[in-house]
Amino acid sequence: MITQEQMNHRANVASAATWPFAGISTALFMMRLFARWRLPKQARNFEDFMLTLAWVFAIVQAAIFQKALDSAKELDPNDMPGTVPKAAFWAIMMNNWSFLSIELPKVAVAILITHLFRPALWVRISIWILCVTINVLAVVGFIITWVMCNPVAGQWDPFTYPQAQCWPRSIQITYACVLSGISTFINIAFSVYPAIVVWRLQMPLWKKMSTIGLMGLGLVAFVFSIIKLYYMTFLLDGPGPLDLIYLCAQLGIWNRIENDFVLMVGLLPFVPPFIKSCSQFTKKHLTINSQRHKSSQYSTLASQKQDTRVNDNLELELTAHAQKPGLGDTWSDNSVGKSHRDSMGKGSGFF
Repeated sequence: MITQEQMNHRANVASAATWPFAGISTALFMMRLFARWRLPKQARNFEDFMLTLAWVFAIVQAAIFQKALDSAKELDPNDMPGTVPKAAFWAIMMNNWSFLSIELPKVAVAILITHLFRPALWVRISIWILCVTINVLAVVGFIITWVMCNPVAGQWDPFTYPQAQCWPRSIQITYACVLSGISTFINIAFSVYPAIVVWRLQMPLWKKMSTIGLMGLGLVAFVFSIIKLYYMTFLLDGPGPLDLIYLCAQLGIWNRIENDFVLMVGLLPFVPPFIKSCSQFTKKHLTINSQRHKSSQYSTLASQKQDTRVNDNLELELTAHAQKPGLGDTWSDNSVGKSHRDSMGKGSGFF
């Protein structure tokens, strides 16, 4: 049986391993939003909607997974009836939400493939049949969780509902394994097909390799889904409550990482438009600031020239008066004398 120390260690490792990928996918999604805002002509409404919905589902999955890990840390082997039901509920909820969140980004990837590569009609039909089928099966798998026990809570709280009537857990696990196998096939198909198409195109080698590398993230998701499928088989052995929660935490790690990688495949093509929009945004503001600076300099120079012209006119007038014979002295004397007489006259009137 799993000890509390092992459970705490697994919970800490799971948090450290999954949140960085959630941060990367969120950063890519924000880049896409910025590019969408700056370059609205390049937007495709259905693709925008599906990517946004897939990102929201991924964030919900991350929150549920973290809640499941926190509940697992609170497990007490000496008080299983009081601590197991909460941890089991969130562990089951997390893995069942993964049915929805992992398959949804594949729709966005399908839109990307059909838009970029313009495949033949039968290829487009095949891609959409795969996407629709896997998502319908995912919804069915999510529903199975809530109908397999009567009452429903008997699935995660056998202490309170010991008489609950439930389907054999092997039905749910087998269904999840089949669904995971189909999802694994889609991951590798969505990676191999673009690589074959790109390799046949007449384009520089570095462009070929970068495009193949981008779509090749689906191969990484394929590896994660294989590992997840391997751990699912352990659930068929009918583990006890603590072992079940521990295995669900282990499965949750690969569910989270696979989800983020598939989402990143759909979001990474928006990085070049993001760089382009940032460049345009920066150039626009630099141009505005430059124009303002030039306008300010022009106003300052114009003011200085006007002051210079006024001073030059004044100096010319003074010079002209000074060059007339006797006019400068007469003007000065008359002005001083007039001022003296005015002041004397005003003074005698005052006294």
